[in-house]
Amino acid sequence: MGLLNGVIYPLPDVRGKLLVGRSIMVHSRMALPIKRGSTGFMQIWSPIVEWLGARVVSDTSLADWTPASNVTSLPDFEILLTDSSCPPEIVKKLKRARKEVVSSEWLIQSIIMGSCPDCSAHRRFRYDSGIEPAKKRTSRSR
Repeated sequence: MGLLNGVIYPLPDVRGKLLVGRSIMVHSRMALPIKRGSTGFMQIWSPIVEWLGARVVSDTSLADWTPASNVTSLPDFEILLTDSSCPPEIVKKLKRARKEVVSSEWLIQSIIMGSCPDCSAHRRFRYDSGIEPAKKRTSRSR
């Protein structure tokens, strides 16, 4: 079901077509899966992005980036597909360079709809939309 309009779409054949001509960098600071035997963000999404026809750009320029680093040039890419582990400083730098920064939800909805929605069309397309508010600690009575 489409997030933007609630329409149930038949699954389109987007293999090799949906992202053709686009360049996407897949990045996460959580390189290793949290649980043994599970797959990490980059291991999941990089092959899917490529399968959809995009050129996957290496994230090595972002992997060691810090606010103090003197990285002035960015690789040529259009969209950063990332998660909430991406530092806000990197996002600001990319936004200044007119790069889109999106969550995997943007890609999921693109697949469902058979076309790519605007990267700002829904709050869940934001890279940090998956951050949950801190849970309140409750005291247990003994």
